[in-house]
Amino acid sequence: MDQEFRLLLDLSKYHIDQISNKVIKELIGLKDEIYLLSGDDSGLKNMWEEICVQEQQERSYEWEAYEATIENFIGTELEGLPQPVNNLIIYIAKIEVEEGREQLSDTEYAVKEVLADILAKAEFYTNRNIERFLEGDFEEDEEEDEEENDDQNEDQG
Repeated sequence: MDQEFRLLLDLSKYHIDQISNKVIKELIGLKDEIYLLSGDDSGLKNMWEEICVQEQQERSYEWEAYEATIENFIGTELEGLPQPVNNLIIYIAKIEVEEGREQLSDTEYAVKEVLADILAKAEFYTNRNIERFLEGDFEEDEEEDEEENDDQNEDQG
């Protein structure tokens, strides 16, 4: 690989990393229950945690909604970039596309490239909520809470 191409590749990766970090912050900000699809009892606190769990375990039937949300955020970020940066990301994305893949618009190439970066980060991101969800700890907490509530109700009755 020649030095000029390596430089372009590094620049593209830098900008993709910047975009994905901004999108992840947006996803972390989606905490309201109207955005969360895993349910109140999951212990997951934001959409980013839900996405991480699905990348690390198994995608739910609602995955398309998550993916559409991520892609919308990516599109917004790409629109705010200078055109030369967009051109760079698209150029590199088109080079990295596998043979035989369907034709995409320039913007779709860029979105898919950033999406791949975000999902790669989600695959390895963890925190206490994610760990507990993957280990099934939240169900145990709920059972303990229900038992405590039952005990309290018996004491009051």
